[in-house]
This record gives sequence, structure tokens and C-alpha cells, in this order.
Amino acid sequence: MTPTSFATIEDAVTRCQQGPVGLCATLSVEGDDALWVQYVDGQANMASHATDWPDGLVASLGGGTIVAFEPRQYLTVDLAVTHAAGIARWIEAYFTQRLGVGDDAVIVAKVEQI
Repeated sequence: MTPTSFATIEDAVTRCQQGPVGLCATLSVEGDDALWVQYVDGQANMASHATDWPDGLVASLGGGTIVAFEPRQYLTVDLAVTHAAGIARWIEAYFTQRLGVGDDAVIVAKVEQI
């Protein structure tokens, strides 16, 4: 991902944490809406191509509790980390390690009330 992508993710997470309950950041790869992560109220909900229960993956990213998982569709995790920079690192690692996002990818963020 581009150098500004981490800052984009961290800024969106910070805005959600400082805003009202239910403020949601949708983060996606510019030009590919199939590669996305949403952050809201301490949870990350994300596109998943996995077929097996992803507990090892979640642990390797920094921990959390799996709330929901639908193979090849989505994964929802209550994140173990709580500060914006740590959450941004977790999300960035998911994009690169699990979704295969490359160095030239640009992350775009949309923050809205749900």
C-alpha cells in the first residue's frame, strides 16, 4: 500500500473513535470494491476469501474475538487493540497479508453514521 494509506486508515479510525456510537469507516482499495474493511465501535468487518475458521489469522494480526465468519464472504472481529494506531496496523496487515493488497494500492476511506 502507498505510504499515505496507513495515515488514511488511522485518520478514519480516529474519527470513528471520537465520533458518536455507530460511526463507521469503510476502507477500500481504490478501483477494487471487493477489497474492503469496515471499522465501527471496536469491531472490524471485512471481506474474506478464507474457507477455514480464521482464528490463527486473527491471532497473528494482533488478536481479537471472532464474532461472525461466512466462508468466502466476510469476517467480523472484536479487536483486542483499542488505540487508533494499533487498529490501523491491524487493518493494514489484513489488507496486505490476507487480501493481497500490493505496494501501489491506494486506500480510500468513507466515514458515515450507520
